[in-house]
Amino acid sequence: MADSITPERARELLIEAGISPDDVDDYAASWEYFASPEALVVQEALSEELFLKKKAALTGKPTELQLQTLRKQSIIEARGIQLGIAEGELSKIGATIADGVASGQNSRVIARNLDMVTGLNAPQAKSLIKFREGLEANGFNEKEINKLVDSKKAKMLKRRKETIARTEVRNSQGVSKLSEAKERGVKKKSWVTAGDLRVSREICQLNEQAGPIDIDKAFPSGHQNQPGHPNCRCTVTYHTSDKSVEIAEERSEIRSAELIAKQEAEERLKASEKAAKERERDRARDT
Repeated sequence: MADSITPERARELLIEAGISPDDVDDYAASWEYFASPEALVVQEALSEELFLKKKAALTGKPTELQLQTLRKQSIIEARGIQLGIAEGELSKIGATIADGVASGQNSRVIARNLDMVTGLNAPQAKSLIKFREGLEANGFNEKEINKLVDSKKAKMLKRRKETIARTEVRNSQGVSKLSEAKERGVKKKSWVTAGDLRVSREICQLNEQAGPIDIDKAFPSGHQNQPGHPNCRCTVTYHTSDKSVEIAEERSEIRSAELIAKQEAEERLKASEKAAKERERDRARDT
């Protein structure tokens, strides 16, 4: 599989996470599976499952073009999910080990933390480890700690599953809308954000700033349709006339300018609050 993660790529990811080059071989080798024939079987099965879900989400009898589009999209998504799991897991492992070494943890504690964060993403893993450390620092016994950690992890896993489910539903809707628009002969599409400070600057804001683009092209983030990321609130609109495209171009410029103004105001406010805190600390030191 040309796009599969290789031991070399695994090694790079762990080194980027802060692991010594001398210590990564054992971890990287365990990911050779993702370059194996067995991984291709898993990818094909996942692709078929995604295709059937997308097909079921269509309204009415699907056309051949819609089915072809869904099939292609499912193959791409299956490959992305598989590589995303591998790279995400490697990054989490690397970060957990690096944090443990930096804080002087012994190998037993690091191994326990690696086992504890199985199934979580990297931010959740870090949060759970800090939660456990806080319980230990406050004198909870091992039995109490394990019970509280297990409860918190269960809630984290539930939230992650819900996020994945919401994202998959949004993606199926996006693929369906794209297929239907192509069937109608639509030539242009544009990305529309929620327009608030929660908008992703690196993904969704750039996509909206691009304005109307050809329907077969990808947005700057590489996405063909929404969602741009988990819990994405954006939509993609399709334009059936030159007038619609013209309105969308103007709207994109206005909304982009408004969002940038909001972001700059937020940055000024944060800078002002930071300066006020620093002045307060200086006064406290002088008294």
